Amino acid sequence: MAFKFSIKKESLQEDEMILIKSEPLPEVKCGVCGEKLTVKVYWFNGKMKRKICCDKCNAEVWK
Repeated sequence: MAFKFSIKKESLQEDEMILIKSEPLPEVKCGVCGEKLTVKVYWFNGKMKRKICCDKCNAEVWK
């Protein structure tokens, strides 16, 4: 399954979400810059949202 990465064009209002967990994914590299990715799990409107992002180039995908 392929995911479309975006460079901070739209956000799901992270300031209104509760961060539950943030964990590096050392085995997964960014498709844009090649750096390691981070997964962040948020609680938002009664649901869990996951964000996989690159801290270097700000590429992100929400699941």
